[in-house]
Amino acid sequence: MRARGKFVLAAVGGVAVAGTAFVVACGDRTGLDALVGSSSANVEDAGDAARQVQPVVCRNAGVQYIYVVSEENELYSYYPPTAEFTDVGTINCPAPAGDTPFSMAVDRQGNAYVVFQQGDLFHVSMKTAACEATPFVPNQHGFVNFGMGFVANQGDAGETLFVVPDTMRGQPSVLATIDLTSFTLNEVASFANPAISAAELTGTGDGKLYGFFAQDSMAPPSFIVQIDPQNADILEQYTLNGDIQGTAWAFGFWGGNFYTFTAPDGVTSVVTEYSPSTGTTTQVATAPQGVLLVGAGVSTCAPTR
Repeated sequence: MRARGKFVLAAVGGVAVAGTAFVVACGDRTGLDALVGSSSANVEDAGDAARQVQPVVCRNAGVQYIYVVSEENELYSYYPPTAEFTDVGTINCPAPAGDTPFSMAVDRQGNAYVVFQQGDLFHVSMKTAACEATPFVPNQHGFVNFGMGFVANQGDAGETLFVVPDTMRGQPSVLATIDLTSFTLNEVASFANPAISAAELTGTGDGKLYGFFAQDSMAPPSFIVQIDPQNADILEQYTLNGDIQGTAWAFGFWGGNFYTFTAPDGVTSVVTEYSPSTGTTTQVATAPQGVLLVGAGVSTCAPTR
């Protein structure tokens, strides 16, 4: 079973291990016809929608980190400006023996929701790493494993957890939400093009939703797309020519840039920063040898620029 999920650099004793940054590839801000087909929405529409989002109220500075979880259930916080990791603790979720984390999202109250390989969804504290089961029933609408991310709502001050199933490449994929009161999964819409499969998600405090995926996890390029959260239309696309996903992948948006977390060698994770303003991808660090991180989440309280 592949360890596909979210990942980032590892920490040694709670201290970041940061490599020398170097540019590994250039990304292109491209049109959509070649990959995802035409869309009924456009970037101007996305800007209008974002302006309708209510101000995000964030009282806890701790929710402005990117959080990551390892295959061994260890939870870390990661701060992009300094590339520092802090060990939060081990999540001891009531999962079946041998089950491991698959993906993670973080809300603005400092709570994580972690889905495991067998489809169970757990609630994790970002302060203590304490983990408890949720009433979520796996395999709703066929969603067992899924990428996930929170997005600030339009029209109110809340936020919504969006998910995309881990479909086989080339199979139709669907955007959905999980209601964290009833823990029911509700489909939003299908993506127009089957290229968007096995995607990871991240969202922002200004109401934007992004997906990270590749047509071939072991060969470039990879893609980041902006997704309309209302109808799954693709609003914009970025091509990352040198970013190979490998056996596990995830990403987050922080301070105006995207951070992808990939394992091209299948053994050790690396983190790459993509700047949409310059179109460049820069590998900023490498995890210690043999460390594979399989979950990452950033809340809608994180800075958008």
